[in-house]
Amino acid sequence: MRLIVLVFAFRFLLLRIVSPFKAAEPSTCHSQHKVGVRRETAKRPSSSVEQDGDGEGWKLKIAIAGAGPSGLLLAHRLIASGLPLEQLDVFESRADPRSSSSSLEGRAYALGLGIRGRTAIKTVDGELWSSVKARGYECERFRLHLSKKISLQLRGREDGVHPSVLIYQSDLCSALLDELERRAKALETALNVRFNSNIAMANLETSTLSFVSDGVTQESKKYDLLVGCDGANSIVRESIKVYSPPDTFECTKRELLPGCFKVARITSMPPALDADSVALILP
Repeated sequence: MRLIVLVFAFRFLLLRIVSPFKAAEPSTCHSQHKVGVRRETAKRPSSSVEQDGDGEGWKLKIAIAGAGPSGLLLAHRLIASGLPLEQLDVFESRADPRSSSSSLEGRAYALGLGIRGRTAIKTVDGELWSSVKARGYECERFRLHLSKKISLQLRGREDGVHPSVLIYQSDLCSALLDELERRAKALETALNVRFNSNIAMANLETSTLSFVSDGVTQESKKYDLLVGCDGANSIVRESIKVYSPPDTFECTKRELLPGCFKVARITSMPPALDADSVALILP
């Protein structure tokens, strides 16, 4: 079986809150690989997939590594594309963010969706954006608090500019998951999101994934397309390096910054702060 491997990094999903909303047009960042990767359109199915002369009868088995915003948005695009999907599997090392017992580690932070994030989600349709938007809070202003009495407005309302949407990463993924499962069911797409499944290796010779679930290492079925949306320290990217000739593929790991990052969630905005502004408070 010939395996097609892609590694995506949808950097336009995240827009720094303090940046102006007048951003450049949406763009994607695809990792460039010298060997071991072929990018092909949907009209050229894997050679292992049976098809007749007009392209009917062939089915695709696709695996996505990572159920973060980029992986889930890609799953939406695949389901909406009309491609003949036999199976769409999404592997995620963390628990389901919608679970009441789910840890928020790695998902607790808030992010701002501006023109880039909004445009990316709307490439599926406006209904998906409405579902995401309902989970967050619109914000047009950014205020820096130097003390109890001194504050500076760093950004205000701009005519003709849509406000950004502030949303927790867990809520963003929950909204995307809810809509993904609903749409897959309506279209009778075989979707399987495997939480608590930590990918250990992508075997490009057998077209399979090795993953650990409940402490047990398992081997997946064979896939026609494997997409890496598993973050900065991507296992899929590392696997490409393993199967590449020497000195033809570079892969570096991002080291974690020292220190501690904590997120406090409050039920309501303190009365001294503007509920429609992002507040940066200096100690």
